[in-house]
Amino acid sequence: MFESGDSGGPAVVQSAAALVAALDETRRAVNRFDAQRVHYAYDLLDVRLTAELESGSRCAQSAARTATVDVAEALRLSQDVAMTVIEVGEQLWHRLPLLNAAFTAGEVDYRRVATTVSVLKRACDSTVAAVEAEAVAAAQSKTPGPLRDAVWSLWFDHDPDEARAAQEVVRKDNSRVYRRKRGDGLSDVVITTGDLAAQEFMDRIEQLVGTVCTNDPRSKGELQAAAATAMARDQNAIECRCGLDECPVAGLEVGPAPVRRIAAYMDIEVLLGLSSTPPTLADGTPLDPEVARVLAADARWQIILTEMRTVAAGYRRDNPAEADADSDSVDAESASEPIDADDLVEHCESAADGESGTPPPRPAPGVPTRLTSCRARVLLHRSRSYTAPTLPVSSSPPMRPKAHYWFRALNRHVADLLAQIAANPSLANGVHPDGHGGHLCPPKGALTYAPSAEVAALVRARYRKCVAPGCSTPSERCQLDHTVPFDHDDPMRGGWSIVENLGPLCVTHHQVKTERHWLPAIMADGFVAWRTDTGLIRVSAPAPGLITFASMALGEEIDAGRGKPWPLRASTPLPADLDAPTWWEHYHSMLGIDRWVTETAIATMRYGPDRDAARALRVKYLEHRAIVRARRAAEPAPF
Repeated sequence: MFESGDSGGPAVVQSAAALVAALDETRRAVNRFDAQRVHYAYDLLDVRLTAELESGSRCAQSAARTATVDVAEALRLSQDVAMTVIEVGEQLWHRLPLLNAAFTAGEVDYRRVATTVSVLKRACDSTVAAVEAEAVAAAQSKTPGPLRDAVWSLWFDHDPDEARAAQEVVRKDNSRVYRRKRGDGLSDVVITTGDLAAQEFMDRIEQLVGTVCTNDPRSKGELQAAAATAMARDQNAIECRCGLDECPVAGLEVGPAPVRRIAAYMDIEVLLGLSSTPPTLADGTPLDPEVARVLAADARWQIILTEMRTVAAGYRRDNPAEADADSDSVDAESASEPIDADDLVEHCESAADGESGTPPPRPAPGVPTRLTSCRARVLLHRSRSYTAPTLPVSSSPPMRPKAHYWFRALNRHVADLLAQIAANPSLANGVHPDGHGGHLCPPKGALTYAPSAEVAALVRARYRKCVAPGCSTPSERCQLDHTVPFDHDDPMRGGWSIVENLGPLCVTHHQVKTERHWLPAIMADGFVAWRTDTGLIRVSAPAPGLITFASMALGEEIDAGRGKPWPLRASTPLPADLDAPTWWEHYHSMLGIDRWVTETAIATMRYGPDRDAARALRVKYLEHRAIVRARRAAEPAPF
């Protein structure tokens, strides 16, 4: 154990719960220091640029180079990483005030900030202004990989043509294959290509890995590397190394690679050209809507029928007056009296014979019931696979209104759920603590441990990732877990194998749940409440397309606040009327130099050969920036 000495260090923390709380506060402190680091790095560039201009230098690239090596040395970074830090600061200052405010307050870490900047730096100012608040809300709940997908989805939803053009530039600049020698007898072969091609490549790798028997001694990584080598040699199988005389795959002729199915989820509105909401691959990777329509026209379909139902925005107790001292317990067994299995069997048999029967006893008072406010899609049935019909040709852009506040509405809804759980801990037991999903009689296949193919597909459509909070493992690579454990001795009493009691869990979170360090409970319409043995309570949500909040339906804007910028430089003179348009605001678009507002240095513009004209423009730009800072400094901080 780390212990503090007598030098005024931190006190020794004894409990796991206290350590988790300390880690959370440390996270915020680190984020605040990282924000200062980024601010200082960009301020250093600004100082270097100003000095270059005042000295009469023609080239501002010298200032950028000097600032880069200064930052690299001060932070002990490579020059490429130092350039990225400066670029992040530039984008935060000029175009992303809300992200900057969340970063400065410690709510978002540097990796998420850099991920958001890496996408939105290619967008125009109007796009950034439209999607920034949603991107910040997504950054507060998603890890960098899913966050990147979410930001691209927001961009496609706002302006698919601009997002498509940006991805073409990214693909042209970054698509490549190269070898990197490791020096230990191994080499890395890095392939950068499009999402669909990468998915097809990985599917082919998995196919070839499956051509050896289970007795092959190589690890999964070794088999994947052997599969890549086999592809390079135009082979359709890997040689098995089990060493058995009667190897199950010995002598088998393997034909050409079969056509693999690449699963993608898209709404019917996208297929009909009524929406620009990006479809996604099974792992959540967004697709260009137009590309998805082309793929869908030459694919096999499986339709998932859904029904819109009311979502719980709040909870109440059936009889609040009967709440007792046990309400603080979060043990699932104490949430309600169990339904007697014999009574349930008798009721189901009576119903099957056409008799009314006596309903089994309902849960005891105190089990939460739902109040209404918003709606969710409930997955009902998956159709058979069939050839795609002819799609209509869309001759006009999507006419459906776009809602750019889903993540903010989600964060607010989750915060409300957490507040309700804090007031009534029994809510964390879920709406169906018995694991029967509200069914009186078990549906077909519910009493079998392994879920049917249809139930498994519906669960993975409901949750595209591992349902543990913050986990980004695709559901295709997860194990389907019974939230309320299946009872092998008496399946009627245990949790059933139904959509309402199943969720994908990666191997790690499945083991943690089995060891009862983390315990999940499915709440209304797919939200999952997690309780840890350190006292934390977290809520994860189903796939974005399955929930529609009232604030979205009514067009209610959620105020995300504005960022408070950094202090003004004392040397910058300010006019008496800060609200009056600046020279830059009045003339920059007329002069055709508006795109340079977001560049690292206005002095690098190629507006003309005259040095004096370039310096004059730079002075006007600095005046404009100082006035904008003064305007924003007068606004209240959002945190």
